[in-house]
Amino acid sequence: QFGANLTLLNVVQANYYVGEFGTIDTALLETELRKNAEKQMAELAAREIGAGLACQTLVRTGRTVGEIVEVARENNAHGGSKPKDSGCRDR
Repeated sequence: QFGANLTLLNVVQANYYVGEFGTIDTALLETELRKNAEKQMAELAAREIGAGLACQTLVRTGRTVGEIVEVARENNAHGGSKPKDSGCRDR
């Protein structure tokens, strides 16, 4: 009705530590985290959204806040306007 699209975003933010056993293969870790996140996002979209709504799933790697803002900018995301008589107040 409104031509809306839904974007489901999962930001993989891996925290790396060097312990007494040496360094971690960070590239392999990120690859595995992304692969698991992509699978989970696809399952979530199929189970919860269905075919009634245009939906895309995205998995990004990086700092959560920055990636959310970047995806919003890339998709020209914005909130809809509120009807004047809705009784809603900006906080």
